[in-house]
Amino acid sequence: ALEYFLTAESIVGKLSEPELKSKIQYKLGLCYSASHKYDEAISTLTKLIQDISGDGGKPLGDACYRLAKIYQSIGNNELAFEYHFKALQIREELEDRKAIAFSLYQIGGIHFYQLNYHKAIEYYEKCLEVAVELDHEVLKLTSFGALGGAYSRMNQRELSLEYNLRAYNLSMALDNQPQLSYI
Repeated sequence: ALEYFLTAESIVGKLSEPELKSKIQYKLGLCYSASHKYDEAISTLTKLIQDISGDGGKPLGDACYRLAKIYQSIGNNELAFEYHFKALQIREELEDRKAIAFSLYQIGGIHFYQLNYHKAIEYYEKCLEVAVELDHEVLKLTSFGALGGAYSRMNQRELSLEYNLRAYNLSMALDNQPQLSYI
């Protein structure tokens, strides 16, 4: 896939098709990331963000979100926060509720791994609120599990049990066995 997108990038680079070029740059950044070529992924997505920053919209929000996840995966939480918040701001402007929920969940996750459980819970609860509003079962499930895990780390056993049971019950209702890793 990487070779395909590199070839496509060189072909499209000769054309005046900015939208197509942006899509290919985005996919190329994802391929680099999936191949653990993080420097190339960061470079590609950063250039994409610079190229489309004036246009805004969903592609910019998605590029910021993906760049944040890359920074998160290499442990650069400062830049992960920066780009997650940029993505969240764009998604809020677009009123893209599902994308907002994903951004909130990721921000909560960074707080969780920094052992800042109160802040993690704050973002997981916001994510859950959107998931309930959208009636998005998978987002509800992951939010319940994340909240259960955060409350467990804070030794709040009753709340941990409550959210983990909600995650378990929803997982069983969805026949989604892999989600049991939260419990």
